Amino acid sequence: MNSKRALGAQYVIADVAGAALAWTLFFAYRKLYLEPIKIGSPVPLEWDANYLRGLALVPLFWFGLYTIVGGYRDVQRRYRTKELGQTLLVTTIGVLVIFFVLLLDDQVPSARYHVRSFIALFLLHFGITFPLRFMITSATVRKVHKRIIGFNTVLVGGNERALATHQEIESMRKSPGNRFIGFVNVNGGDQQLAGLLPRLGKWHELRQVIAQHDVEEVILAVDSTEHEHMSRIMNELEGTGARIKVIPDMYD
Repeated sequence: MNSKRALGAQYVIADVAGAALAWTLFFAYRKLYLEPIKIGSPVPLEWDANYLRGLALVPLFWFGLYTIVGGYRDVQRRYRTKELGQTLLVTTIGVLVIFFVLLLDDQVPSARYHVRSFIALFLLHFGITFPLRFMITSATVRKVHKRIIGFNTVLVGGNERALATHQEIESMRKSPGNRFIGFVNVNGGDQQLAGLLPRLGKWHELRQVIAQHDVEEVILAVDSTEHEHMSRIMNELEGTGARIKVIPDMYD
């Protein structure tokens, strides 16, 4: 199993396990606290058929919801603020769906019963799921910063701007994740990067270079004398799936 699939599996396991635990605690909360309020007497905690059906279906529902919103895409590029926002969004949508599908038909003495059920399920699910996802994401971010995880990157350009870009990124204490595998020159001539990175071809060979070397990111660092090629380079990159970053200069 490659590292991306293994990391994706960690998120899936965390989401399914977290959803199962949240549902178990929510079921116990309803049995021990809410239902006695509804019927006026204590209720024994029994793990009945309703609990078992929920334990089988609710985690699958959460897994499907995270899949739909992209919770398992680009797992090596996730960051903590995005994790917080996405988990809040998914939790809100998911709890609303579960509430209206499974809980709203309950006969209750007052609307406060429904409000407590909604808040309890929301807090339980978010309070369990987010810390699990946050820990996985934080560990991944640290690996990216320490250059344990990197994304195959090609520099377009070979002279002063490309050289400065390469040196700046490589000297960062916390890596942004770029693993330089080579450069592609534009005009030819004196390529200052040639002593640091292998030359993989020319700009019109970018499609083949990206496919051959499994390139995930392309950084355009062309000199001002090479701006005339920019639109053609962009056309060459269209549809490749690689992320594109452009280093601007005063002209831009």
